[in-house]
Amino acid sequence: MGEAGRGANYEATEGGLLELAEPGVVYTRLWAVELVLDLAGYSPDSNLVDSVAVEPSCGDGEFLEAMVRRLSASCERQGRPLRDCESSLLAFDLSSEAVEKSRGRVEAVLAACGWGEEESRHMAQRWVRRADFLLDPELDMASLGGGVDFVVGNPPYVRLEFADHPVMEMYRKRYETMAGRADLYVGFYERALSMLSPGGVCAFICADRWMLNQYGSRLRKLITSGGYSVEAVVEMHRADPFHSEVLAYPAITSIRRAEKQGRVLVAKVDLASQGILSELRGAARSIRLGESPGDDGTLSGGKHVVVDEWFSGSDPWPSASPERLKLLKKLEAEFPTLEDKATGTKVGIGVATGSDKVFLTKDASLVEKERLLPMAMAKDTMIGSLEWGGRIS
Repeated sequence: MGEAGRGANYEATEGGLLELAEPGVVYTRLWAVELVLDLAGYSPDSNLVDSVAVEPSCGDGEFLEAMVRRLSASCERQGRPLRDCESSLLAFDLSSEAVEKSRGRVEAVLAACGWGEEESRHMAQRWVRRADFLLDPELDMASLGGGVDFVVGNPPYVRLEFADHPVMEMYRKRYETMAGRADLYVGFYERALSMLSPGGVCAFICADRWMLNQYGSRLRKLITSGGYSVEAVVEMHRADPFHSEVLAYPAITSIRRAEKQGRVLVAKVDLASQGILSELRGAARSIRLGESPGDDGTLSGGKHVVVDEWFSGSDPWPSASPERLKLLKKLEAEFPTLEDKATGTKVGIGVATGSDKVFLTKDASLVEKERLLPMAMAKDTMIGSLEWGGRIS
């Protein structure tokens, strides 16, 4: 899907992926765009002029328009000329039509912000380019001067098996996280993360399947093995963040280049009310500034918590509600695991003695007392605490 939502409507060529004649287009709603930018900290109150922001799949410019408005406001707030922003923004798309639409949209936004026609056109040409984000050599670290500060947007969703072409092998060879049945957006994550400067952030709205499935295990391990800090995971399956109805399991992730993992905002949004969006922005800002986000909240249309630590290695990311995740992290921090050596406990999927009727009973007189062990069953934990049913084995 991505910003221009092209799904499988891509055709591989030697120069990268090119769109088919009539791609399916799905646009991100403005409130979702604004939330992604807010979670990333791409704010006009900051010095966006001297930062570098990348939009890897700009489509018709939904994200780009909001970014240009914020960049223009930051520029004006500092009393600087627009030409100072030449290197502040870089947007990509493979569709020549989308690139032209985005450039036109950028020009219109800049003109509406009061900038001159000639300089607006120059900036639009400078900022938006037709190129493959995954292969463009100009995005190599040497040419970026040490990295970028923001990579934000909605990367395209394309299953690699849908396009049998050498370019796909190029992607796989270049991006180690694109294993198995990985979607193209996995490569977008890897490249975005690799180009971040210290403190830089990647914020995408994207399908969340990579957080749970096997094909996302390498990407999860890359993020959690050091050098990055997950700051926010906002599930939006029912929040309708796109203009068209799409079965994509969308979520916003905000991941920062950092030496160690910090606190994480975990949220589930079913209804995009102003109250919960404001609450999420405030919590994310507090995390960025190293402040206490305040009480975890449950608002109309959504829930959120802040956890003090994150998952490790290639372990799947949250599949539980924010409240259960908060409880899980608390239990992990305060108690040993059931199979810890000190407890002497073993967890199994079931009793397999070969003669369960003999060895699983409530009658203690059937076997020598010293050979009996208490057996806890799943039904003994149904109320959230252990109520032993008296079974022994």
